[in-house]
Amino acid sequence: MKKLLMKYQKIWYALLYVAFYLPCFFFLENRHVESFHIMHSVLDDKIPFVEIFAIPYYLWFPFVIVTYFYLAGHDLNSYKKACAFMFIGMTASLIIYYIYPTSQDLRPDLSTIGRSNICITLMKRMYSGDTPTNVNPSLHVYNSIACAIALWRSNALKTAKLANFWRYGAAIMAVLISASTVLVKQHSIIDVFWGAAFALFMFIAIYVVYEKYFEKKSSRQVALD
Repeated sequence: MKKLLMKYQKIWYALLYVAFYLPCFFFLENRHVESFHIMHSVLDDKIPFVEIFAIPYYLWFPFVIVTYFYLAGHDLNSYKKACAFMFIGMTASLIIYYIYPTSQDLRPDLSTIGRSNICITLMKRMYSGDTPTNVNPSLHVYNSIACAIALWRSNALKTAKLANFWRYGAAIMAVLISASTVLVKQHSIIDVFWGAAFALFMFIAIYVVYEKYFEKKSSRQVALD
């Protein structure tokens, strides 16, 4: 048990942030807002409701959790970058939600959809427990891309058994989760675009600019010392 705790001791970074984030998010979910900016595109009207995508939508939760636990125990450098990616992006999203409150009007009436299955049941629970507000940018999209990038670039995973299976699997999972947000009508395509654009910006900031100009400079300085 002691070895296990030592191996995953840095997971507290993520847990501490979650303890900060959740109260802020629920405050925004429940605050009174006079009017929301409705996220709706003509493309949204052409995208069907496909309940089977409730599965990848729900898989977002274990995908994020497993990613951060893996990196915390196997690749501390990648874990710290993934945490920076998550903390900065999610905090910025909270600020955006506060300043620019958004909502969407895309959810179908599941009671009149004409079919009943486990995926419909999952979406009924999701709709009842999650308001259609604070949707832009989509954190399902942003964090899925963040996890895929972190795993893809992890040096520990590159040398792990079945490395390509896990790396390509993470990329496919990010695509499926991102697609699920519009196919189960939890987000507009606009939210997906901005979630992906924000993730691209953070990728450049952390994995290109930081690694090139700060991390390598620090490594050279250590070598000289």
